[in-house]
Amino acid sequence: MTTPAALPPEVRRELVELVGSLRYKPGWSLRLGGPAGSMFLATATSPDSSPPHDLRGTGHAWPLPDWITSPLRAPLRATHWRQQVVRWCYDRVLEAERHEAGEWFSFEGRRVFFPGHQGADPYLHREDFSGTSAETSSR
Repeated sequence: MTTPAALPPEVRRELVELVGSLRYKPGWSLRLGGPAGSMFLATATSPDSSPPHDLRGTGHAWPLPDWITSPLRAPLRATHWRQQVVRWCYDRVLEAERHEAGEWFSFEGRRVFFPGHQGADPYLHREDFSGTSAETSSR
């Protein structure tokens, strides 16, 4: 994968500017970060889904795909490329929200769509209506 640090400076500036212009709801931040700015980060301050629901920071991070970072496939200021990058970032925000929804949504006191954690893909959801899930909610 080509990282933004390896991109020509004008392409890197364009990507930083584009992601820097993205906005989401209050409490959320969307930006580039990680090693050499090679990740798209969506962070939020929100109540924890586990009691006592104290405010906490939560973060989601995705590596930028080659089609975004490759100077050969990302012509500077190309409208189509810019629209695709914005759509890709939007889709990552939806993944983050789906993850958070899986932490909060409960049925009969159980989180039946709890997302993966601890090494599992955090954007895949287990569906557990059996009542054997350790993930419970006291809400």
